[in-house]
Amino acid sequence: MIKSKLKESNVLVLLILMVFSITSCKEEALIFPPIQQGEAIVAEARPAARPSNLTVISAFNKQIEIYWPQISDRVRRAMVTYQEAGQLKSVHVDSFDKATIIPVQEIATYSFDVVYYTEDNTASKVTSFQVQSRPFETDFKVQQMIVSEIEGGVRFVFPDTDTDKEFVYTVGYTMDGEERTVESRSRGGATVEVAGLLDETVAVDFAIQVADIAIDRIAITKKSSKPGVLQFKRLLPSFKYYLRGQTGNVQWTNDINEPVTVKIDYIVGGEERSIVVENTDRSEVLSFHVAGEMTPVKMSITGKEGYSLVVQETIATEMPKSAWTAQVSSVETAEGAANGRAISLIDDNINTFWHSTWSSGNNPVFPHWFSIDFGSEKVLSQIGMIRRHNNTGGGFSTFHIEISNNGSDWIAVEQNLTFISNDSPAAWQDYAIVPVKTRFVRIMIVAPRVSTVTNTHLAEFRAFGY
Repeated sequence: MIKSKLKESNVLVLLILMVFSITSCKEEALIFPPIQQGEAIVAEARPAARPSNLTVISAFNKQIEIYWPQISDRVRRAMVTYQEAGQLKSVHVDSFDKATIIPVQEIATYSFDVVYYTEDNTASKVTSFQVQSRPFETDFKVQQMIVSEIEGGVRFVFPDTDTDKEFVYTVGYTMDGEERTVESRSRGGATVEVAGLLDETVAVDFAIQVADIAIDRIAITKKSSKPGVLQFKRLLPSFKYYLRGQTGNVQWTNDINEPVTVKIDYIVGGEERSIVVENTDRSEVLSFHVAGEMTPVKMSITGKEGYSLVVQETIATEMPKSAWTAQVSSVETAEGAANGRAISLIDDNINTFWHSTWSSGNNPVFPHWFSIDFGSEKVLSQIGMIRRHNNTGGGFSTFHIEISNNGSDWIAVEQNLTFISNDSPAAWQDYAIVPVKTRFVRIMIVAPRVSTVTNTHLAEFRAFGY
């Protein structure tokens, strides 16, 4: 028992070296140990007992334990005194072959005085020491409990106090109006996990109890914590919803290496339909016929735990351009009256085109850009571009998609996308993005198709949303 308590790193071990002042006859020197100077030592293991030392342990449950060294045969008893709550208390010791256990009432620093007595009540000089008492094990466990978020839940870790006693650990909480508990019984420490918490944005209030069966004592505390994010929810930012001709598409990237089930409910021609892909850990595209119409969809994604999340989205059609305005980084005036200008990007005519400046003495170089103001905030899910119809020699190859709500502060939603400026025949190239609310969109053109060309051009731009 002594050894196990001394092994515990958290147990405060005070090795008190008793100092005696010998000023009397030789007989007294035989009864009481001679003077030895020393200092308090914190140790992991008990030192060998010498006539001049005591080992004092501040044990759990507010107990001070005194272990006696070898005592002279002339010593018959000892008196230990200390102050508590303003009162002087004393403990009589007449057996030195076992520990003297002193229960105290408070968590505080106690001062003790020890006096030895011979058979004829001759007293030694007073030797004093101080020791900090320790809490009950139950109290210590709730005080030192570690709470952390785990996937879809919260974990509670209770420390081991290196005893053989059984403890009951209980975590209570309320979910969906129902009171629930998770319990664990063990000797020593424990880990209790509360699972099935789906909303990582909402903190849950927990009531924690630790019960010491041996002494019938319970410590109680409270803790509020949010659960960790369920892995399958991390896929949500990758979902894109877009139209290709008559077909609606839902695309996502699975980078969590866990299987998910995705179900799409949609309506076409007034008829409710569904499409499902089960237990896939791959990136996927689900395609379904929507007759090229604006189509609301309900997407449910289910993780390996069996929990689901439902998202309402829309397969959007092309937005009308009547309220749009365009701005460009530069304009070329030598391309004819219908070309070179910003308006040529949104005039619904793929035979006209915008062109950056090439005819001045100080032509701008990459990057070039153009921006579109939709006139009001929209949910943008897809953009499209088509190259200049009568030129495959220039153009650009790489661009970013940026959004803004004020036309001056921009956020990139897609970067380093590829545009083919020499496809034949010229065709629309569409790019889906995660649906986002925005009033402005900007295409930042960062690299030419031909490295030696410093200008660029584009025939038409379109956007899908609502």
